[in-house]
Amino acid sequence: MNNIASSALNGLRVESYRLGNAANNVANLNTPGFHARRVVQSEGPGDTITLSTTTAPPDQNSGNSGPDAASDVDLVTESVDLLTAKNGFAMNTKVLKAANEMTKSLLDIMA
Repeated sequence: MNNIASSALNGLRVESYRLGNAANNVANLNTPGFHARRVVQSEGPGDTITLSTTTAPPDQNSGNSGPDAASDVDLVTESVDLLTAKNGFAMNTKVLKAANEMTKSLLDIMA
């Protein structure tokens, strides 16, 4: 049951990172030359998750590059990321509650 809680906590950490990244992108919506960052999630050693951010290279053909160029933040994409994080928080919280209830039931049986 410890693995269940550990997985849910890892999920909460991922969603927290995703939420912070989307908030940073939205906060820099009107910052000239800002490039939106995307969360990259990969499997680490054991049961760990490695998180990092990446930016898409500016499109040289669009005329939207350089320090004075407009930000490339897309509010629709950021809204979807925020909703994904919200639903991820809700899902992982339910998993934690279920693990807690299972542990309580097991302790009640053993007592």
